[in-house]
Amino acid sequence: DRRYILDKGIDAIYMLVYPEGYWWNHGLNCYMAGRCYYDASLRPFDVLHDYAVHYYGSDAGPLLAAYYAEWAREIELCYHVKDNATDGDRAMLAQERLLFIDPAVRAVKGDPVLEHRVGKVAKLHDLTERMSEAHRRRQKIQALRAAGEFQEAKELHKTAKDYVDDLLAHMTRLGKLNQGLIDEREVPGFISLGLKGWIEKEEKAIRAKSTQLES
Repeated sequence: DRRYILDKGIDAIYMLVYPEGYWWNHGLNCYMAGRCYYDASLRPFDVLHDYAVHYYGSDAGPLLAAYYAEWAREIELCYHVKDNATDGDRAMLAQERLLFIDPAVRAVKGDPVLEHRVGKVAKLHDLTERMSEAHRRRQKIQALRAAGEFQEAKELHKTAKDYVDDLLAHMTRLGKLNQGLIDEREVPGFISLGLKGWIEKEEKAIRAKSTQLES
């Protein structure tokens, strides 16, 4: 996109940016767009590293630059976490926590500003792992049902429902922090629908002793 903008001599872009505090209004997004759109000679991953080092500090910055770079290269991961995380996705998230998130948190301990900044990344990564766990439980329920193990599916369904309810409550708590992590007003709406929509469907399928899975 940026090469097209430069080639056509476009000198202005009208951008809709979500209001302050909204979870999609991330400073990194705006910074990367502002730098890279207008200078096609820049290497985006170099800009990303520069941002991370200056924003998160010389110790945590390189760790979080590598973390963001992994997400940038695995662009489908964010959609998987939202809709249908796989075992491979969950393994990647766990590895990222061990390699990047936990060391970054330790690296800024004692610096209140950097602790706050890195802490927000840690909170969001924790949320992604919680969401991927919700998908794992749904997948296990479906596997049990497909195998005709309806009593086991029913028992796991109850714990999964409680888990998702706790997850939504956790999202609301994050929203109340007003750190731009998530908009709590969205939690009861489409976020709840996305996370809980399968609960009722699986309950009905278990009750009907159906082994059929949606394609």
